[in-house]
Amino acid sequence: MKLISKIIGFLYILSCSFANASASENTQDVLTPDQDPYFNYVFGVSPFLGILGLEYQSGHHSFGVGLPGHFSYRYYFEPFKDTKFVGAYLGRYSIDSYNDYEEGIFFRERESSFFGVGAGKRWQWPTGWNFSLSLAIEYFDDDFSNPSSSSTANKTGISLFPGINGGYKF
Repeated sequence: MKLISKIIGFLYILSCSFANASASENTQDVLTPDQDPYFNYVFGVSPFLGILGLEYQSGHHSFGVGLPGHFSYRYYFEPFKDTKFVGAYLGRYSIDSYNDYEEGIFFRERESSFFGVGAGKRWQWPTGWNFSLSLAIEYFDDDFSNPSSSSTANKTGISLFPGINGGYKF
């Protein structure tokens, strides 16, 4: 429960600091409210959408799905301009051909669950193309196993997850 409280506090502090900063930025609209809602295809490395994702944005709010196994929510402070954002994500994926060592034991399978919160900035061009940079704090829980053995291992932790990705908004 302490971890969740810290994450919520971190997200609140980021939203307060970004909200004040966004008022002084570029005031020219790139996209207009009458074109709302939007879809955004995203590719790259993103804590919010994985390596390939699709995001649905209506006003300040967006919901996304991505590969491998990502679900996300983001809040954009200036939805029709270059903007800062905060968000949260969670997901799960498995690798059936992991074939690596953990704690000195060889494992063939890995299942990973994760959730995180973060913030970033998106630059939007009138053509629909966009570019984002982000940084998230992620909690992960990895389980390692072998199908023919009772050997298992578990690794949990917290890590920083930087993101850089491009997209096309339509």
